[in-house]
Amino acid sequence: MTHQTNTTIRNLSVVASVRVTAEANLKRVLYVAQSQRTAENEAQNSTTVIAANETVVRQSTVSGGNVTLDNSRNRTDLFDRSLRGLSTATSPLRGALRRGNFSITSVDDGETTSSVTLRADRYAGGKLFDAGNVVAYNATVRITTDGLIVSATERIVAQRNDTENRYDFSYEFEPRPVALPAVPQVPANVRVESGDSGAE
Repeated sequence: MTHQTNTTIRNLSVVASVRVTAEANLKRVLYVAQSQRTAENEAQNSTTVIAANETVVRQSTVSGGNVTLDNSRNRTDLFDRSLRGLSTATSPLRGALRRGNFSITSVDDGETTSSVTLRADRYAGGKLFDAGNVVAYNATVRITTDGLIVSATERIVAQRNDTENRYDFSYEFEPRPVALPAVPQVPANVRVESGDSGAE
């Protein structure tokens, strides 16, 4: 599962991406969140990794090139509930579904799974932007007939006091074979990208 968010409000820009790989029932999980926050032409990068097997959770956060968190702990029910929210993009998906006035535009009867595509081109309002300031809006959600959201996109452009604000969100779920390591670890390529060269 991947989801990306790109927000620009006044002189602040945040670009964030999340990729989650998980075995059935979250037995093994790898969650990687990367973001770049830019304000006044100064950028700060941040990377958070959560890796888990059935008994242990490994967490690591690198912000601005500094390791701010690096620990391992026992897996708990609280972790499972938190990760389900993180790994399904619950908050932005729920927001997108509330903000758009959706209608069915197509039905795809596939060989294994049937899906319905919903589209919206009118902003129904919400906490993100005042409806009176939204000048462009479109969203698309593809959902299976048994209720699984396969993909979603949302784009909002708002203007206020001659300032343009933008919000883009995309989500994609792709079932495929997973081969996660037995021992939770931070992938080497993520360490390099985040500037964390510490030992495992």
